[in-house]
Parts: sequence; C-alpha cells; structure tokens
Amino acid sequence: MAHLFVFGTLRPAANDPFGRRARDRLAAESRPGGPAATHGVLYDLGRYPGLWPVGAGRVLGNIVELAAPQATFAWLDLYEGGEYERVRRQVALEAGGEVGAWLYALRRRPTRAASVPGGDWMSLAGPRSTTLKPRVSSPLRRFHRSRT
Repeated sequence: MAHLFVFGTLRPAANDPFGRRARDRLAAESRPGGPAATHGVLYDLGRYPGLWPVGAGRVLGNIVELAAPQATFAWLDLYEGGEYERVRRQVALEAGGEVGAWLYALRRRPTRAASVPGGDWMSLAGPRSTTLKPRVSSPLRRFHRSRT
C-alpha cells in the first residue's frame, strides 16, 4: 500500500466545490490515514495551494492510503499537470511516527505568491470559492483542475 500526502483541495475535510470530483474519486480509492505534516513552504496560488518542498516551514495535511496506487497515480499525475511533480518525502503523523509518502510538489518556486501562514490551507479554505481570481498569472486551463 502506498501513502499520499494531500495538503489542499484534495484533503478529506475540504468542502470547496473546486476539486470535489477528484476529492470524491480519491476518497473512493483510498483510506484516510489521519492528520500529518511535512517540511516545506505552502503557497497560496489563488484557488489552490502549491507546496515548495524546501525550507524549514511546516505544511499541514492528511495522509491517505491508496488501495491501487498505480491506477490512482495514473489519473492524479494527469490531474496535477506539468506544474507539479510527484515526489516521495518523509511525513510526520499527528498520531506519532513518520511514514514515507508521495506528494505533489511545485516544480518551480513561485515568485509572486504569498505563503500560507502556518502552512495550513484549510485555514484559508472556508471563504474560498470558484469565483476567486488567481493571485499569480497563469494559463486559465489550470483552473479547470484542483490541487492536492
């Protein structure tokens, strides 16, 4: 069984309409593993976050255990697109201990995006909606998908 660390719109508790279909599909193909954290910086990219996996910051999220990793990663890799790459990192479990997990990290550090205070996307997710404008310039096509 493979572990996946989700930190944004794919988190089980996320309720934003953005990413709902992917979040539901991921929930059907996985088991919740609980709250977790990893090192890095979380950036606010408008309607979804981006994780830069370098730095002393802490990014909060959840671990999910994938039932059929190859099948799930096949569609997640397409869903996340070229802006992200799947990398393996150590993730600290809130319940104690660490686990090696896959996560989708930004390929490039954003230059015009603000970091998320406390590294918790859910602290910003409540007021978000699909009508928000992006905070960084990018092709509109990326707004047709949600992010981890």
